[in-house]
Amino acid sequence: MQSPLALIVDDDAAARERAREALARAGITAVAVASPREALDVLRRFPGSDDRSMGPDRIDGRSEAAGALVLRIRELAELDGPVLFAGEAGSGRAHAARSLHGWSTPSEPFTIVPEDDPAAFEVAFRQQAGTVFVASIERLPWPKQEALAAAAASPNARGRLLASTALDPRVAVEDGRMSKALIGAFRQAIVRIPPLRERSADIAVLTRSCVEELCRLNGLAPIAVSADALAALETYPWPGNVRQLRSAIESAVILAEGGTLRARDLPEYLRRAGAPAADAGRADRRFRDAKRSVVDAFERAYLEDLLKRHGGNVTGAAEQSGMLRSALQRLLRKHELHSADFRSRGGPSRYAS
Repeated sequence: MQSPLALIVDDDAAARERAREALARAGITAVAVASPREALDVLRRFPGSDDRSMGPDRIDGRSEAAGALVLRIRELAELDGPVLFAGEAGSGRAHAARSLHGWSTPSEPFTIVPEDDPAAFEVAFRQQAGTVFVASIERLPWPKQEALAAAAASPNARGRLLASTALDPRVAVEDGRMSKALIGAFRQAIVRIPPLRERSADIAVLTRSCVEELCRLNGLAPIAVSADALAALETYPWPGNVRQLRSAIESAVILAEGGTLRARDLPEYLRRAGAPAADAGRADRRFRDAKRSVVDAFERAYLEDLLKRHGGNVTGAAEQSGMLRSALQRLLRKHELHSADFRSRGGPSRYAS
């Protein structure tokens, strides 16, 4: 028989230790944490919790935007109709879809339909029970969009349709980029996934959750995140959203030493972005080094804006900049920028507001 478990929440380390020792003498196993948020992270790892928001597909965050998203997903989980998730690339549309599935029918299968597989597309809506998820429906050829609209409205469909798009559905219909019938099939069940820059209060929570997951998957000892690393992460605009954040943390975890992830472990573009602008003019470095840092900062800012304007289209970006495509690609590699992270960011009017 397992010993009873107690959870101690106190920001005073000495008080936590005294409470733990007292409980141990009484034969009670205690887990001590410093904050309510850490308490939730501990609780979700214990079996028997009936709070499905604490599962692997939970929406992490403490921001108002994250809270509103969770409430909307839980509301739609009680219904049966199709749902469309609209948001920028890397913002977590598929994750939100999985979260909704976990709240509604977790025992049923969650099937992802590849956009380029016609056979899987047909089978999913005729034969597959559970939840069927179609990503990036704006990339579907027009006949497929019409077929998807018909499937969503068909009484013979066995699965619940969830889908995602990187475009503002209303604007996409007006521009002729998406089928009016397809968007109409989702009616009022269109969920906006906020970009990471609108939920910067969640970056610390997402970072710690990601570090914890990476340590668990790779059998690593726990890794703390230093204040300077969090400061750099929280001040960066994250054009690639949560996907880019995770990529940055994955590379930093590899470099982390002594059980702590520090700012020096982060990708170079994050370290440069976190440096105060006033440092550029300081004379405590050689002129060439100081000039290089200013040029690097300019290059990265220019490239990010260029890719945003062209929705990640490298050919169009090269033409506007007056650069050879190969030269632009070299610069993108230098600054660790990926055009795919910008492919849905061609203009502010293209996203749900």
